[in-house]
Amino acid sequence: MTYDELVSHHMRTLGCTKEEAIQLIQDDADVDKGLPKPWDLTKEQMKNSRKLANATTRKTSGTVKRTKKENPVKQEIIALLAEALNGAEVADEVKISNAERVVDFIGSDGVKYSVTLTAHRK
Repeated sequence: MTYDELVSHHMRTLGCTKEEAIQLIQDDADVDKGLPKPWDLTKEQMKNSRKLANATTRKTSGTVKRTKKENPVKQEIIALLAEALNGAEVADEVKISNAERVVDFIGSDGVKYSVTLTAHRK
């Protein structure tokens, strides 16, 4: 697009005069070059605008201490697994690492094993 076409385009689309369109094109070129313009923010205004742009409206609270609900069904299943492994000939040194999750034992071959119980969500 030539310069005259650009001026007429701005005049037609923005409804401005020829002088205003020319000034607009010159201002755009100056902004593209990074030259300061009278409407630019001062350093203090720029600092305040950055501070306000990063401001949050949500109030943050402290850390929430959550307590885990005990699951008696899982505890019973782990106890049954440990009891069954104690009675088996293939397992030695059966130990419940986590009452609701893990049973560790050493197999008759000397290898350490663990059984992990997972309850899936509904």
